Amino acid sequence: GFLETIRPLGTAFPFSSGSMAILDAPNTLTLTPASLAPEIVNPGNTGVPFLKITAQTDTGTSRVQELLLSRLGHGVDADISGVRLYMDANGNGTFEAAADNLVSAADGHFAGGELLATFTSSVSSATAGTVPKVYFVVADISPGAVPGNRIAAALLSTAAVHITGPDTIVFSASAFASAAAQIQVVNTLSATGESVMPPVVYL
Repeated sequence: GFLETIRPLGTAFPFSSGSMAILDAPNTLTLTPASLAPEIVNPGNTGVPFLKITAQTDTGTSRVQELLLSRLGHGVDADISGVRLYMDANGNGTFEAAADNLVSAADGHFAGGELLATFTSSVSSATAGTVPKVYFVVADISPGAVPGNRIAAALLSTAAVHITGPDTIVFSASAFASAAAQIQVVNTLSATGESVMPPVVYL
């Protein structure tokens, strides 16, 4: 047989290639709305859920950075004193303030009917995949909210959802808004009794 010697050309062992980044391929992120707004809210109510958002991709993952929320209804910005985003922590689809994770700043406020809610929590909390992930839009009603006004929360278009990467955003419903909750003041009804029976009745 022959004995051959293999020699590197221009460099020494070991050979190595350059590094290559593995990136998530473009996918479609579908958002599904569900209204959680009650019919009636009272001035000073806190932690009122208005909108449930279910996020799911067809493949891979999508990271949501911000949601541009719009205030709808016959109300004013000052009717709402704070807005927050929560992630459903236990997967039961029900908002539970003590159990679910706050994923945005604690005190977002509407200005001109709009609020940019930014995800400030971990990357994993803001990342949706093929397993549905649920978020809640929760509001505090201002103590000075005007009785009779009606308020609702909405995402007006897919452009209101800001994500990283080239993924496509789809709404599963054309109307991506909560029902409108009416502001009412809780009143105390006092009743005073007075006897109208005569002291003596003759038969």
